[in-house]
Amino acid sequence: MKQTRFPKPLLLPLVAALSAIVLFSCNKDISVPDRSTSTPTVTDPQKVSRLVAVIEGDSFKSIQTEAMITDSGLYISGVSATGDIITLNVIQRNRLENNKVKLGSFTINSLNPHSAKLRKKDGSEYRADSTRQSGEIRVINLDTVNKMVYGTFAFRGQRADGSVKVVNGGDFKIAYDVAVVPVADPNDSIFSTNPQRIFNEMTAVIDTDTVVFDNVISFMYQGGLHLNGSNNNGEEINIQIDPKQVPGTVSLVGNFGNNSAFYLPKLPSVLKYSAQSGAFVISKHDRIIKHIEGTFYFTAKLAGSATTKQIKQGELSIDY
Repeated sequence: MKQTRFPKPLLLPLVAALSAIVLFSCNKDISVPDRSTSTPTVTDPQKVSRLVAVIEGDSFKSIQTEAMITDSGLYISGVSATGDIITLNVIQRNRLENNKVKLGSFTINSLNPHSAKLRKKDGSEYRADSTRQSGEIRVINLDTVNKMVYGTFAFRGQRADGSVKVVNGGDFKIAYDVAVVPVADPNDSIFSTNPQRIFNEMTAVIDTDTVVFDNVISFMYQGGLHLNGSNNNGEEINIQIDPKQVPGTVSLVGNFGNNSAFYLPKLPSVLKYSAQSGAFVISKHDRIIKHIEGTFYFTAKLAGSATTKQIKQGELSIDY
């Protein structure tokens, strides 16, 4: 079929005009607050995190939040008491200077890589990214002394079936961590391609219950080797280590970066328990045949709460 080509002098104005029309039509029913109601005028020593918004007229208020600065930008998430999750991603491709995210307004549209997502308790997801719908994330303040990030947001999220939900009046004040690591190869996602991985195993005792994970995989992400076990109940354990780690004992602290671990409980809960203390004892790691074995344990704590889970007597054997 013959393709119609526009003369170059006409092409750029036409694209600009079409982009303006699309942006106007998509953004006319979302409203981003001009300024975060949480933003301090001076350094805020109280690290009380919160993320709030209005979803189709219903209030969203977080009971758990997380913010992370990596080489690729800023990641933010908030979980409500009903199990709904809002996540925001501000992508900054150039390596961040002094681990600082740039302040300003970041538009979600076909011209930018930023994204936002609403995940409902039933698993349905409403996304705004470079392929669908629109939105805006404003990073208003970054308190590097107390490690708090402040901002506002709004977006239209769309499901695969075309249905849309509007998230308005978003406001966040969240304590952040820094995990600046080498940027991942975009093609380096699933690390485990060995057909023998069907023999992978992971078991653990969660408090008093013995759990057998029937889906055990490994993958590389942002410079770390992730050893992951999950089951049909929604339970999941993830341990991240340096892929060059030699046999021995590795301390487990936090839920992101090498030498970390987390636990996700049974559905419908979607709250993440982060490793407070523990260890992964690697008895074998053959990087030639790509096989790792060991035992693990850790105390996992729910952010912003005194609630803990004891992960003990963990064992894994994984071909990656």
